[in-house]
Amino acid sequence: MESKEEPNPSFAEINNFPKDHEFNELLQTLEQKTSWDGVQFVKYQGFWCPLFLFRPIMSAQKHFKAKDSDIILATLPKSGTTWLKALIFSIINRNIYPNHG
Repeated sequence: MESKEEPNPSFAEINNFPKDHEFNELLQTLEQKTSWDGVQFVKYQGFWCPLFLFRPIMSAQKHFKAKDSDIILATLPKSGTTWLKALIFSIINRNIYPNHG
């Protein structure tokens, strides 16, 4: 079976996305490096971020507004995600569904 990997965009390709003056100005001011395997990184707020994720991260920071009732669950694949979701559901709904034990 042949693996299809998404190519990493170059700095030039990032800059050819629909123009966002504020984003491009910020990108030009940040330290940028290429790792040993060719992945390009940008240093933002003290952290190194893969360049291909930088625009989505900036968009999330700008537009995502969490509510007090939001629960964010982040796990690695195959690390008990389903169990953790069930545990969270049980904790949140423990007053709705009485214990029959």
